[in-house]
Amino acid sequence: MCIDLDGNFCLIRAYNQLPSEVQDKYFEEVNNSLEKNFTGVIRYLDEHPLEEVYNDSHGLPGALAALAECQEFEGFTFMEEAKQFKNPFDKAWWL
Repeated sequence: MCIDLDGNFCLIRAYNQLPSEVQDKYFEEVNNSLEKNFTGVIRYLDEHPLEEVYNDSHGLPGALAALAECQEFEGFTFMEEAKQFKNPFDKAWWL
């Protein structure tokens, strides 16, 4: 589930560095990718027992951080839901 965070982080941070006209071109693709990841993480967490998800120090924290990272993408479809999570990178530079 840390891979979800890695993917969201790299995609969003790279997108945010693009010129606005290029952002406009790729907005839908990035938003769709984040939507799929966000709903997939929520579904996984909902369908699996906590013991299975949190069997190491990366699974659950990485999943929750992946959800929170979506706040960094302005216009994200599920922004209201994403803002329910605090982004750990607001306080620390590693997870």
